[in-house]
Amino acid sequence: MQKDITKLAVVPMDGSKDAFKALAYIQTVYPADHKPNLEKARDMLIQAGISNDKIDIKVVDGGRRLAKILLDEAQKCKAGTIVLGRRGITDTKDYVTGSVTRKILNQAENLAVWVVS
Repeated sequence: MQKDITKLAVVPMDGSKDAFKALAYIQTVYPADHKPNLEKARDMLIQAGISNDKIDIKVVDGGRRLAKILLDEAQKCKAGTIVLGRRGITDTKDYVTGSVTRKILNQAENLAVWVVS
């Protein structure tokens, strides 16, 4: 059974290069301080043809629990997909994927996870 990817997607935005790549990538599939990053994210989604009333931006401070918070938010809003960058703003070179990305890949259930680099 194919998932309906046009439903909702969660796109974490921490201002990193990979996070913006993830946001740019989702535009190809969906014909989506923090304020400048959030405004840029909203503008990119609107330019891709997603109406403003379909965009819900929330700022969370998850610390070490960020992956759980993102997964909980995806479940709460019945998202079908999480799209995120391979690594976050810390850009740790020691790992192929960042810790939040790795945790989401390991813990996600009943939704697609797209990792963009």
